[in-house]
Amino acid sequence: GAYTSFVLYKENTDTNEAISRLSGMLRTSPKHFFFAGTKDKRAVTSQEMRIKGFGPSRLAALNKGLRSGQIALGNFSTAQLADPLLLGQLSGRCPRFSPSMSMSLILP
Repeated sequence: GAYTSFVLYKENTDTNEAISRLSGMLRTSPKHFFFAGTKDKRAVTSQEMRIKGFGPSRLAALNKGLRSGQIALGNFSTAQLADPLLLGQLSGRCPRFSPSMSMSLILP
């Protein structure tokens, strides 16, 4: 199956904490999330992630249950994603966070 790509936006939360929270909400293992590296907990960051087995609408619905302003998901895509994103595949670009699918998301 195809992977869904999305941007994880987070504030004062490290990557592993965010993935733990998301995997609990999806009732899946954190091992199903793929990313190129971890981000600093003491910062406002966004990073591209991929997951297999969950589509954009399911991921977008998680925003309702996430801590407002600390973790958010956006920029969903399934087009041409046959491979996971792996450690070391950093491209040096910083993804821009843009909520999609007509989601209403207010960030402080």
